Amino acid sequence: MANVFKRTDIKDQRRWYYRYIDESGKVRVRAGFRDKKQTERLATEREETARRIREGLVDPAEERLKEYRARPIGEHVDEYRTMLTARKRTQTHVRNTLSDIQLAINTLGWQRISDINAAELEHHLTRLRTDRDWSPRTYNSHLVACKSFTSWLRRTGRVTVDPLAMLSRMKESGERKRPRRALSETEITKLLDAADSGPILVKVPGPDRAMLYRVLFATGLRFSEALSMTPESFELDHPDGPRVRIGAVSTKNGDAAFQPLPPAVAETLGPWLVGREPGKPVWRKPHNACRAWLKKDLAAAGVPYKDAHGAYADFHATRHTFVTMLNRAGVPLATAMSLARHSDPKLTTAVYHHHNEIDRRAAIEATFGGPESADGAMARIQIRTRTPLAGSQQPASPRTTTKPDSTLSEANGDIAKWLNGRRFCIDSHEDAPPRTGGKESTPRRTRTFNPLIKSQLLYRLS
Repeated sequence: MANVFKRTDIKDQRRWYYRYIDESGKVRVRAGFRDKKQTERLATEREETARRIREGLVDPAEERLKEYRARPIGEHVDEYRTMLTARKRTQTHVRNTLSDIQLAINTLGWQRISDINAAELEHHLTRLRTDRDWSPRTYNSHLVACKSFTSWLRRTGRVTVDPLAMLSRMKESGERKRPRRALSETEITKLLDAADSGPILVKVPGPDRAMLYRVLFATGLRFSEALSMTPESFELDHPDGPRVRIGAVSTKNGDAAFQPLPPAVAETLGPWLVGREPGKPVWRKPHNACRAWLKKDLAAAGVPYKDAHGAYADFHATRHTFVTMLNRAGVPLATAMSLARHSDPKLTTAVYHHHNEIDRRAAIEATFGGPESADGAMARIQIRTRTPLAGSQQPASPRTTTKPDSTLSEANGDIAKWLNGRRFCIDSHEDAPPRTGGKESTPRRTRTFNPLIKSQLLYRLS
């Protein structure tokens, strides 16, 4: 028999609770309503349902679905947050995912998981993309967050069908809203020289900014990862060679990263790290580092921040430059993926590697020779053409013989030969001896001249 009571160990003393025995015989305590009568009625219904499940009169899966549908959607979101945290997702990923889900719930007014509607969500995201000028990647990030939530609902048995399974992502292979470009060696040299001799910007001297740029270009680290490094992050005396270490808390995928350092950069870093406070970041993070540091250093170096094609040279462009330099040096794709810490080769080749006209022209000259080279590969390429034979020189088919007269074009093939009254004679059968005795069991020519019905197993057509 279910009983109703109030709990004294919580702050909300107005809510009633009830105790009942579930279908497995265990005692359960659940929160009810602030009205005692409603709580008693709910407790009686739960206990009656548990009894019917024990007697096999009700499917327990259907009852669990009813219970899930009756719960507020916020409770499911909280449990989804617990799952993401338990799987050791980064705090940034959890925060962004739940923020996108909550934005859709609040805007569309979903109260239960049964209210989730694919058409409403698609219209909501399309409207936001138009109003806020979202790129396809931003649109997809919001869509993937909501789809991951409904996929988790289906996997945990809270819904029978994923309500958002029919929605698909937008194509991202077109123009990006903020494309990046790879800096050339000349531009890198100008930037480092301008930063070395530049003034103090936001309490950071020019040589310190130049050292940050060197590390970014030489390691391909993300800007946030570089700002998290302390003097202990630089392992310049490692047995395998100088390297930098990034903790799992600061990386995008949640795994610790070990990036090798070029010896020239390691030699410069050694004296620069002397006197740095242990355990403290070696670079001070300003409010807007790109506007406070990089744009001013690029302007002083005479390097455009945004080129004629609309591509930016921001801090993430240093990572694009790193991958592009690896490819120009002939580094295998698997090694480049490992250094860039990419899990998809398309991301390394299609997004982070950039070809310019100099690279394309150098590849052509390396393959076919330069314009001044007379014995290059292009000089040895000859395009040969075949002159069609005259009508009298057309070779006859080695497998067939026909009468010389013709009234239709040879291009009509077998139909033309049939209509012209020609008869096919198979060379291999003309000279073959009879199969039985001295007489042939069948004539050596075709029984019918209609090419639409004669057997192709017996006769080879020209």
